[in-house]
Amino acid sequence: MASLALLDKKSRLAAGFLVAFAGLLRIGEVMHLIASNVNCVRANFTVLSFPLSKGAQVKGQTETVIIGDPVLIRVLSFLKASSGESGLLVGGSCEDYASAIVEYAALFNLSHPNLTPHW
Repeated sequence: MASLALLDKKSRLAAGFLVAFAGLLRIGEVMHLIASNVNCVRANFTVLSFPLSKGAQVKGQTETVIIGDPVLIRVLSFLKASSGESGLLVGGSCEDYASAIVEYAALFNLSHPNLTPHW
């Protein structure tokens, strides 16, 4: 999915796919990830915080995800530095992300009425 997004000139979306995969994140968590919730501690250690995630709301405490891949951490650092006024790392909407998943999956003949991304 990430490589198809890159070919489609959607680099931030490609990064979102990689972060979601590595961190086992929901669509909404990726799309609403803001720069202030990314703490790049070292070249091989970054903490993502999700104070408004579904699990955090149920448990009453911020959920965190640790990313240890140095290449992905460089991508996260770049996204953080270039996030703009909104502070959103990926930007766009959950609908954009979900429709991209369906579109790219269809290229592999992976289409089914039950293949519905949820956020």
